[in-house]
Parts: sequence; structure tokens; C-alpha cells
Amino acid sequence: MEENRTNNDASIGQSNELKRSILIAKDYFFEFFRKWYVYVVFLAILCALAFWYKGTKTTKYQAKASLMTASDSSGGASGLMQLAGQFGISNKSQVSSEKLVELLGTKRIIYTTLLRTVTVDNPSDDLKGKTDLLINHFLDFYKTDELLSKATGQDRYRFVKKDIRDLDFTENVILENVYSKIRKKFLNANATKNDIVHVVTECESESFSKYFTENLVEVLKEFYINKTVEKQQETYSILSQRKDSIKNELDNADRVLMNWYDAKEKQLRASSLSASEYITKIEYERKAEISSAAYVESLKQTELAKISLDSSTPIIQIVDFPSFPLKELRPSLFIYLLAAIFAALILASVFIIVWKIIRDALA
Repeated sequence: MEENRTNNDASIGQSNELKRSILIAKDYFFEFFRKWYVYVVFLAILCALAFWYKGTKTTKYQAKASLMTASDSSGGASGLMQLAGQFGISNKSQVSSEKLVELLGTKRIIYTTLLRTVTVDNPSDDLKGKTDLLINHFLDFYKTDELLSKATGQDRYRFVKKDIRDLDFTENVILENVYSKIRKKFLNANATKNDIVHVVTECESESFSKYFTENLVEVLKEFYINKTVEKQQETYSILSQRKDSIKNELDNADRVLMNWYDAKEKQLRASSLSASEYITKIEYERKAEISSAAYVESLKQTELAKISLDSSTPIIQIVDFPSFPLKELRPSLFIYLLAAIFAALILASVFIIVWKIIRDALA
């Protein structure tokens, strides 16, 4: 009997708790309706902010380019690569797409790109037909040099073609600012699992977006290839110069021997050469023979160096270039209003709940 009474009391207690919870939820539900004007205030404020924020945004132009990396596999190696393997020269190494993405954002690559010369051929650009450095096109549009006039001491500055190692203080200040803006706001790159690198530039200048993107991937490709085969290229250049030098020595030895034969033609036919003349003949022939053997060896070494250079050169192909007209990225008022309405509902509901809790606690 005692246990039954305890169970009944527990059931009654649970039922009372459930009724109390339902009443509290009902009370809050009707509170939301009673405070409808709170939702109106929050909606008005956040929608006004959405309109204002949309007005601060400008149209951007999106330029896309793609790089494809690859390497020769052992099964698909060409006859030249198979021949190179017999001399201990390895096939092409795999190009790291992740490394390309990291290099893309370095100062060396971006500075070099900005110091390239382009000619504007965008029909919708007021500067159509103008040929100038990319950095100067950037300054014409964004007026960065004027914004940095206090730091540089010059109201207007324009760059001239030069190596990045020869930049002066003013040029470094401006380029550093432009570089930071490009890295943080304009440039985006990623690599897929198929070793394809996608490069995207989004900025307010359609011409700059297009020319910067296409020159950026070209600079990256050239830099990566040149640095990868730098040692092999130097070896090949040295051997080529040495081969040309030996060829000159061979031609000179052959010419001296030929002139000597022409001068001693009668004595040779009569076999009446003196001992000193015979020794001279042997010396000239020996020099020509040594030069010929050295030239043959230099040819072999040069060809091996060329094969090594070719086999070490990474395969990087630009498979996609941006072209006019570029895709426009316009700020969407609908998206901003939708976000404002959602935020207003959440914030107003939280405000009403907190307000009611405080009011009930003080009652």
C-alpha cells in the first residue's frame, strides 16, 4: 500500500510539472504576439542596415585561370626519356600543386607580375589602347600612391620598368601596400586532388583583374620551371660554351694541317721529307686527332646535359585564361534583406524572453 501511494504521488508530481511547463510555454508564446512592435523595431533597424551595407558594396569582376601539373610516368615515357634512363638520368619529377599555390602568394611572384607591361584592349575601359606597367594601371584606378603620400612624400608616383632588386624606398612602400591589398582582398587560389591549380582574382577594375590573373600564372610557370632546372641549365650552358671552344680548336688544327699538306705536297709525293718536317707532320696530325676526339666527347656530354635538362623540366600547362567580358559579382539586396529578417527575428525573440524573465523576477 505504501509503495502504491508513493507511485501515485510521483505520477501526480510529473503531471503537475508537465502542466506547468505547458503553461509557461503558452505564456511566452502569447508574449511574442503581445510584443509584436519589438519585431517591427528590430526589422526596421536591421533592414535599414542591410540597405546601407548594400550601398557600400561595389560591383567586382572575377577573372579565373587554371594551371595543370603533370609528370611522365615510367610506362608512358618517351624514347628520349628511356634513353636518358640508360645513362642514369631520372624522369620528370612530380610537380607539387600545393607548392605552386604557396608560391602564388609570394612577393617575388606578385611584384614581378605587377612590373610587367600590358596594353589595355578592354572596349569598356576608358584607358583602352594604353600601354603601361600593371602596377601603374592599379594606381590609376585605386589612387594608392595618393593615399600613401604622407609616407612617400609624393602626391603622385608612377613606376618604370626595372628589376625588383632595384626598387627604391618609395616603390617598396607602394608595392608593399598593393601586395597586402591583393593578398587579403583580391587573390584566391586552391589546388584540387587532380593537381589542377585554380587562380581567381576579384576586384573592382575589370581590366586589372583580367591582366593581373593571366600574367600571374605566366610568371608563376616561368619562375617554377627556371628554378627547378637552374642547375641543369647552368651545366648545359657551360658544356655548350666548352663545345664551341673545342670546335674552334678543331677547325684551327684542321686548317693548320691542311695548309701544311698544301705547302709540302711535292715532298710528300716524293717521300723526301726531312726529319724535322716529318716530326712537324706528326705533331699537326696528333693535334687534329686530339681535337677531334675532344670534340666528339664534348658533343656527347652536351647532348647528355640537354637530355638531363629536358628530363628535369617540369610539365606545367596553362589550361584556362580569363577573357573579356568578365563575370560580374553584384551585391544582392535580397540576400542582405533575408539575413536582416532572420537576424531581427532571432534578436527580437531573445530580447522579449530576457525582458519577460527580468519582469517576472521583479514582480
